[in-house]
Amino acid sequence: MPVSKPIPKELNALIEVQPLLTPLPQEAREKLIAESSVMSFNTGELLIEEDEPNHFLYLLLKGQATAIMNGTVAGELEAGDVAGEISAIGMSPPIASVIAESNLEAVAFPVESIIKAAHEHAEFGERLRRAAIRRVSG
Repeated sequence: MPVSKPIPKELNALIEVQPLLTPLPQEAREKLIAESSVMSFNTGELLIEEDEPNHFLYLLLKGQATAIMNGTVAGELEAGDVAGEISAIGMSPPIASVIAESNLEAVAFPVESIIKAAHEHAEFGERLRRAAIRRVSG
């Protein structure tokens, strides 16, 4: 079962330079960080389950994960990567499961907060859409 805790201040700098989030103004990034948490997953735990509701966009902080689509490995994720962008913009339910391959920590941004930020900040919304499209097209 994932464990959730507040985001320590020392992670703010890392979050703020994540390319997906850089189009957001400082105040919007700070608000998004305040609404989010750090989640810890044990090896083998699901971050996202294919075709099931997803409630977070994840930014991996440490550890590795594997994306599995229709029983086939679709990609490997590591610190600095994001997962959940397809469902975070409402494009579709998750098209892949994301499974922790090691003990993993990730910032969990609530989908509702991501959607709100995307509507309020067009450049961020466009970057999120492009990231989702890249993920779908491989």
